[in-house]
Amino acid sequence: MKKIFLCSYFAGVVEQFEDFIQTSNIKTNKVLFIPTAGNVEEYTGYIDEGREDLTNLHYKIE
Repeated sequence: MKKIFLCSYFAGVVEQFEDFIQTSNIKTNKVLFIPTAGNVEEYTGYIDEGREDLTNLHYKIE
């Protein structure tokens, strides 16, 4: 079964994500990262932060 974790600003919910991974008993190190519904914004700092946090948690981003 696949699980989904939705948020609007990943860097602000890293601890909740880690809790979600633990309580959901997820063993994979791969995540699908969808940064935004439409890449229309020029500023991407929050996307870069989210990617960096996932990398620091040792996840492979798809």
